[in-house]
Amino acid sequence: MASKTENINGESLWAQIDARLSKSDKQSGERKDVIAERSYRWVVDAILPISMTIVAGIGVMLPESLTREARIALFTFALATILWSTTKLNAAYVALAVTIILVLSGGRPQEALFDSLATDVIWLMIGAFVPAQALGVKLLKDDGRDIERSGTGLKDLAKIDLSGRDERLDKVQIDVACNIKNILCGEKGVARVFGPQKGATDEQVEEMSDALDKYTEIIKRDTGKDVAEMPGGGASGGLGAGLHALLGAELHSRFDIVFKYFKLDEALEDADLVITAEGGINFQTPNGKIPSEVARRAKQRNLPVLAIAGSLNKGARDNYEIGIDAIFSILREPCTLDEAIENAPELLEKCAENVMRTIFVGKELGGKLPKAPNK
Repeated sequence: MASKTENINGESLWAQIDARLSKSDKQSGERKDVIAERSYRWVVDAILPISMTIVAGIGVMLPESLTREARIALFTFALATILWSTTKLNAAYVALAVTIILVLSGGRPQEALFDSLATDVIWLMIGAFVPAQALGVKLLKDDGRDIERSGTGLKDLAKIDLSGRDERLDKVQIDVACNIKNILCGEKGVARVFGPQKGATDEQVEEMSDALDKYTEIIKRDTGKDVAEMPGGGASGGLGAGLHALLGAELHSRFDIVFKYFKLDEALEDADLVITAEGGINFQTPNGKIPSEVARRAKQRNLPVLAIAGSLNKGARDNYEIGIDAIFSILREPCTLDEAIENAPELLEKCAENVMRTIFVGKELGGKLPKAPNK
């Protein structure tokens, strides 16, 4: 459906004006007047949204009964409505900006921002098409126009145009450190695995999954590369697949690259005990998270491994199977996320003390007790 500033042929209002002005140029020859008229176009575009925003700001300040949070919420809602209806700004970016404003201004709790990340507004810009387009790759609809820059915008993809791809990409080597266990499509694809974690509904998950399926089909047809279940293709919401297929990057296990510089293996040679940590330990930790790899390398040297976590969630016990011998949570009692973040330094310090006291108890016991079971 054409917008208010488009006709049935998809031409913008300003494109139509340009055409008429150009015709006027040839007929009247008054070039200077035409140039002046066009140079003030931005003023015309800006007057309405700025005026309406000022009015909205004054309006929310008048009622004395409104709380500060209510004023902020009303103003940001009005701002979003104004931008959506009077400008050509992408609705996804407007929604994200308004959410951030609400959180930073105190109008809404920070969980609102996290929840918004689960939608198709910016869900990691699935597929890496944003950096790809920045480097000359075009992702087009049937009518030759660019697809919408959002995750579900991929459902409209009809063609990948590589003709404008920056030639310098062929002369450089791009190595990507990623979670090599994440794949793009299928039952274990990023949409189905991570979408629900971020708060996506079943409908949103299926929508994103279908969009990624369409994306991989077009990639295979236009580039010859099959990235649907390529190891690492699902890393960072599909960034791995896009970087490989469109920019020629090679995907590597992040541990092979990161630990090369941190020299973990060298440190383990002289260690007696390994302590690792993670914000939350759960069923996903064994699938390529840092603690699992640290534990794997430690067990190659028969070293005991302790893990400290901000929280323990579903499947935390699965990590005993991968080499972690004991897991400690820094949380001592039920609390909100804000309270946990505010008291994190103290909670971590007390947890570390308990860990060390446990180690000293074990040292005193020596070899009197059998080795703890893995389950």
